[in-house]
Amino acid sequence: MPARPRLPGRRSLRVARHLASAGLSELRHAVGAGRRGDRVTVNEATARELLRAASELRGTAVKFLQLLSMESDALPDGLGAELSACCHAVPPMPPGAARDALANALGRPAHEAFAAFNDHAFAAASIGQVHRATSHDGRDVAVKIQYPGVREQIASDVRIIRRIVRRLPDAAYHLQLTNTIAQRLREECDYLGEAERTERFDQLASADLHIPTVDWATTTPRVLTTSFVGGQHIDAWLLSDPSQAARDRAATTLAGIFAAGINRLHAVHADANSGNFLLEQDGRVGLIDFGCVCPLSKEDAATLQGTFSALRRGDTTAAAAFSPRGGLQTAEQAELDALHVAPFRRWLAEAMMAQPLDFSTRDGFVSEGRGHWVGMMTNRAHIGLHPSLFVVGRALFGTWRLLERMAARVDLGKPWADQPVSASEDQQP
Repeated sequence: MPARPRLPGRRSLRVARHLASAGLSELRHAVGAGRRGDRVTVNEATARELLRAASELRGTAVKFLQLLSMESDALPDGLGAELSACCHAVPPMPPGAARDALANALGRPAHEAFAAFNDHAFAAASIGQVHRATSHDGRDVAVKIQYPGVREQIASDVRIIRRIVRRLPDAAYHLQLTNTIAQRLREECDYLGEAERTERFDQLASADLHIPTVDWATTTPRVLTTSFVGGQHIDAWLLSDPSQAARDRAATTLAGIFAAGINRLHAVHADANSGNFLLEQDGRVGLIDFGCVCPLSKEDAATLQGTFSALRRGDTTAAAAFSPRGGLQTAEQAELDALHVAPFRRWLAEAMMAQPLDFSTRDGFVSEGRGHWVGMMTNRAHIGLHPSLFVVGRALFGTWRLLERMAARVDLGKPWADQPVSASEDQQP
């Protein structure tokens, strides 16, 4: 990627060329022909061309496909894993451009900021790329450098993505996803904010969860330096054929991040794609990206904790977070609740009550829940659902997709059984 940002008009022309190659003008027909029951699939050639386009353009395009990779039942069979690879396999900037971007952000060149700096990025994603380096006191660190001009690219990319998703079934739902992604991308461009969120999540570090440490001396709004976390991404780790016990331990840690974030930090880590987790040799899970963390008020956290606790007991009537606020007040609300919300509450209660839930024997279980979820979110304004649910669902389904891929056995309800919401004052992650 050149050091200078491309003009939005030129980017639009490049995207248009990719979309023409994919035959996106016929996507509505292709998607309709690809329906399998309630599942919606995208034409495989189109999806592959969009992956190539997104990987080249970075920014919002990659983040949008990251979301699709979390909800892979919307994609052709077998393509979800390929799309998830774009989370941590985007083509990087050339070494010279990376050094220039680093020097501009830090106000000094790499050889002054670090004792050693590797010119070749070992990871590259939607907003920036990551290099290994050695601090002047000898620590092994990871240096994330934001792509030049990426902030200016977001608005242009969002307009392009909106044109794409308007052609998809459940267009209103996907447009809301796009708006949420755009908001989070703007927040992710602030690496100082991400550094603060990283330190906040360090409260969850344990014998099973590794959180990197921020190096504030070499962190700015466009460069984030943390201690280096080694290990394998989930897909590569699974190729090593880990034992069932190892898969269950890692999966329990992943599920615990979602629960502990709400219970202890009043926050949701809402980017549960496989590129953000590393499996280390000692069995720990390394969580390495905190760009997309959504704060919750104490009241919202308490509502969610009470809801998951009630579902653990099998009490679907007390699931306040997944019920219309103020109760059912109209015939339309009652009809939509019976059609979409009540089935989701029953589905989630089944997952919470299982001790454990064996994902290896429940093929299609996550897709079933997501079908109910999309119905809820599409009609959420009419039903009167809790406003924080959108990001909660994104985190939950993203995590459970990973557990499904790991064929793990996890007691999903255990973290909610006896753990009260923290009584500490609200903090913004």
